[in-house]
Amino acid sequence: MRLRIPAVRSVAVAALIGALLLLTTACSPPPPAPAPPAIDRFTVTASGLSAPALVPFTWSVQDPNGDALTCRFDGDGDGVWDDATTPCRSTSGRTATTGAGPHTARLEVSDGTHPAVTATTTYDVAPGPAESFDVVTRSVGPQDARVTAAVAEAVDRWTAVISRGIPDTDVQFQQGDCLAEVPSLSGVVDDLVLDVIVTPLPGLMGDATWCVVGDDGLPRLSVVRISTIGLDHLYETGALEDVVTHEVGHALGLGTVGPWGMLTRYSDETGAYRFTGPRAVAEWQHLGGIGDTVPLSHDASHWDETSLQDELMTCYVEVAPAHPMSAISVAALADLGFHVEISNADAWAVPSRPGLMEC
Repeated sequence: MRLRIPAVRSVAVAALIGALLLLTTACSPPPPAPAPPAIDRFTVTASGLSAPALVPFTWSVQDPNGDALTCRFDGDGDGVWDDATTPCRSTSGRTATTGAGPHTARLEVSDGTHPAVTATTTYDVAPGPAESFDVVTRSVGPQDARVTAAVAEAVDRWTAVISRGIPDTDVQFQQGDCLAEVPSLSGVVDDLVLDVIVTPLPGLMGDATWCVVGDDGLPRLSVVRISTIGLDHLYETGALEDVVTHEVGHALGLGTVGPWGMLTRYSDETGAYRFTGPRAVAEWQHLGGIGDTVPLSHDASHWDETSLQDELMTCYVEVAPAHPMSAISVAALADLGFHVEISNADAWAVPSRPGLMEC
């Protein structure tokens, strides 16, 4: 025997369900009304600028509706957009090269629907040096023609991105005050004396250090050593030039001088070192990096291998193909105090996935 719900009850149940649906609909919040994007912050993150200045910027933007945004940036205030980025991340950065004088930078953000919103920030750049950056190399002890050629290429590569000289410095250096092999030096240095030593270095392809720095903390006398052990392999694989260029980068101060240490931060929470130089951070963000610092290796003197992978100033550069000298490394030189030409950096972007090697 089947039991049937009386028709009257069926109508009552249907009415109750309808009331519940109406109640549920009435309680649901309405979708947000379309709204334009907003610029929460747009600032210059460095001071004491002198021409030609690499000026770092940072910004934060948002869209209430979650729309993809396009950001256009004019860093030197000449009325021409330097670039446009779509999608524009909520927090990002950029650098701009500018000459002496007052400037007004602009940031424009658009969601493609509403009128674009714009923010400005002002800054001043003082006159700077006009002379070029010069490196004098000295061969110390027996040399190898392949290393000599690689050093010349490395110096050309770095002086292409260091656009101006640093103050002449009187150097009085006695042999033994640095590495034992480095000979004495007495006189005015303009701008850097670089000693090159080719010698067995068990366990190393090469190393570099500064021996004398100026009042600005930048090297005036440095030394690069390249190991004879494995030299044939480096040359045959085409990696020798990058190894030498990497070491010359250390000789210039990347990862070695006091200003680098002042811009390095250690986190007890993560157990990792990070570089805080505002120009390097701005380029890190512009090239796809996440966060307001650049990750460093465990020795704090190289970029983190897992994050930057094939970049020139990570730990491992012993294999071909070539390792790019990215805008992050060039910007870090500016953070140390050099004047740079960042447009001469190699094209490169932060890898989208972490690498497997650590150092």
